[in-house]
Amino acid sequence: MFCPNCGAQLEPDAQYCNSCGAPVAHDAAAKAARPAQPSPGVTAPISYAQPRANYPQPSAAPADRGRQGDRGAKDDEGRGHTGRTIVLTMVATIAALAVAGAALVFAGVLPNPLAAPAGGTANEATAQGADPNDAGAQPGAAADGAKADTEKNDAAKADDSAKADDSAKAEAPAPTSFKGITTATASSTLGTDGVNTYDPENVLDGNPSTCWAEGVNSVGVGESITLSGDGEQLFSGFRIRNGYQKSEAVYNNNARATELEVQVDGKKVMTVTPTSNSFNRIDEYSLPKPTAGTSITFVIKKAAVGDRYEDTSISEIVVY
Repeated sequence: MFCPNCGAQLEPDAQYCNSCGAPVAHDAAAKAARPAQPSPGVTAPISYAQPRANYPQPSAAPADRGRQGDRGAKDDEGRGHTGRTIVLTMVATIAALAVAGAALVFAGVLPNPLAAPAGGTANEATAQGADPNDAGAQPGAAADGAKADTEKNDAAKADDSAKADDSAKAEAPAPTSFKGITTATASSTLGTDGVNTYDPENVLDGNPSTCWAEGVNSVGVGESITLSGDGEQLFSGFRIRNGYQKSEAVYNNNARATELEVQVDGKKVMTVTPTSNSFNRIDEYSLPKPTAGTSITFVIKKAAVGDRYEDTSISEIVVY
């Protein structure tokens, strides 16, 4: 007796097939007449009612393909990890470059792309004479031009100042050595008495027995005598014999200056008080500083009246 489902041999009284579990009919004659054997090369149909344990097992080839599939999936997963690693590496590199660039900008090594141009805005450049639409106008060109103009103006001012100084030096009299006195003139002169003369030149003759005497009807305050030489020269000082020093009696009989103002080319340089009560005395004075000029003048500011005459006299003046 055989199982009509799988063809396995059955016990005569079996109710179910021990191989496939299919129910077995009890018509023995029919079963003996027509045994249910499978044809060679034909697989018996599978009944979905058979137990799970008797299902056909998968062959080795699908198992190998499964393992190959696992390896393929792992390879694909590895390739995925590699791609993500490359992307992360690129992102990290870009971030590092950005940080380094920011550090260089902060340190001043690289220019700040967000900073304003050194030359100001386009409107500022236009206000200073540069056309912002001009291809040749670069940022900062107007500022450079203004700086150049300022430097030119400063140079021009310095040049003008130097020229002014040179002009002032040219106009100012250059100090020269003392050349000597050759001429004497006076604001007034006492007339001769038939024996003696009182001309201004007497102060230059080196003879104390002669003198210059002013010619007004008083002690001669405001009268003066002027000495000059050959052009401009440098005056440093002088020596004076005050009064008429022909003799002591003559000295006492005539007026003497007690205060004289000294001028060079008409400009006051000092005031002196010569001795007025000592016969045969020479007073010497130095100018406050050497002064260049063409003449030196002595103006009577004060005088002492003599015993007999009020004509103020000076016997000698030596200038150096």
